[in-house]
Amino acid sequence: RARPACERCPLALRCAARVQGRQKDLPRGRPARPLPERETQMILARGPAGEILLERRPPVGIWGGLWSLPETDPRTDPADWCQMRLGQPPLLVEMHAPRRHTFSHFTLAIRLAEVRTVAPLAIADNDRERWCLPAAQDRLGVPAPVRAILDDLQRSASRAQRKEKKP
Repeated sequence: RARPACERCPLALRCAARVQGRQKDLPRGRPARPLPERETQMILARGPAGEILLERRPPVGIWGGLWSLPETDPRTDPADWCQMRLGQPPLLVEMHAPRRHTFSHFTLAIRLAEVRTVAPLAIADNDRERWCLPAAQDRLGVPAPVRAILDDLQRSASRAQRKEKKP
């Protein structure tokens, strides 16, 4: 289709594409099959100094061994997750705009829930989970969609600080 060789084709005289001058258009490629969609909820747990909770993903599978935001079933109440996982109710729960990330074989729909906590007490840094400032993600291996979430978070914080400083 990309480089038709009409001069060598035995059907050239009866070819509808050649008669119409549409050799590059025909035959049409197969329409892309829609990718299956999976859903997850990522929890953006933030401590009082802006630190975020990251978890190391299992070594095998999607984003194997990278640091990511904790994930839950999309039906999980973020406040319940905070109480069960961090041992404290959240000060604030905020749902952010959903995001999508496309892999070669499926599309991931990400619900993003931000929970703000009094203090990051329930989890001590270790090789599976840690609290860190968003800027520290550069030193950790973080999947692209999580990096985009953290970058957006930093940009919003910077804009908010600039607005506060204006007289």
